[in-house]
Amino acid sequence: MITEELTSFSARVASRLGAPLESIAYYPHPFTNGGLIFVFRDDTKRLTSVIPEIFRCGPPSGLPSQFLRRNELFQLSLPGMFKFPLFVNEQPHLAFWLKHKGSVLYGSDFRDEVKVNADLPGLLVNHIEACLLHLRPRVLLFRLSKREYPLMLKVLDNHLRYLMGTALLLHDQWDVTFDTVPYLFAEYYTYEPLRRAWAELTAIREGIEKMDENEQHEKAREAAWLFESFLLRLSEQAS
Repeated sequence: MITEELTSFSARVASRLGAPLESIAYYPHPFTNGGLIFVFRDDTKRLTSVIPEIFRCGPPSGLPSQFLRRNELFQLSLPGMFKFPLFVNEQPHLAFWLKHKGSVLYGSDFRDEVKVNADLPGLLVNHIEACLLHLRPRVLLFRLSKREYPLMLKVLDNHLRYLMGTALLLHDQWDVTFDTVPYLFAEYYTYEPLRRAWAELTAIREGIEKMDENEQHEKAREAAWLFESFLLRLSEQAS
């Protein structure tokens, strides 16, 4: 959302930096607050010398920034890093939302030059593998060992929604929200074992607060198996 604070900040940056700066754009995002893109002329030698000047202009808090030369715009379509569980990888959706719902705050409109990721099936496989690699030890095993069952299920639910968002990109469905993504996913991924795993996981998450500790433990173990089953079934659909 474009605010007076964001508009004022962009004007201060443009005034301070002058010629090297070509554009400033804001992108919304379905799973974060969005962020800012600063595009510089190709002949800008050292971005590290101008980036501190941007922060001296008082950027709005909570918005990540990317700093690129014009010939580096291809980086916006790269897959990014899946570093669970504390980090939401914005990259899969960034190019879509920048192109279709982003706003240019200063300078030329470069959004038509931004390409979306050309290997969406590969991106989905990478996301599934990252879930297995990071969420198994850092969420499933860690939270089970600490008996933090509701928290474990909440984190798994969040990350499976992000994964569904990536899966929907294969069907050109990028305009999602955290709340709508499961419903759209059910429309495009009709494989019954996949649907059943998600439905049973959701039922456990919604009911676990009312269970005693022994039942929570058993249901959390069942949820761990359902999580693995969901990833397996989705990987079958991606191949």
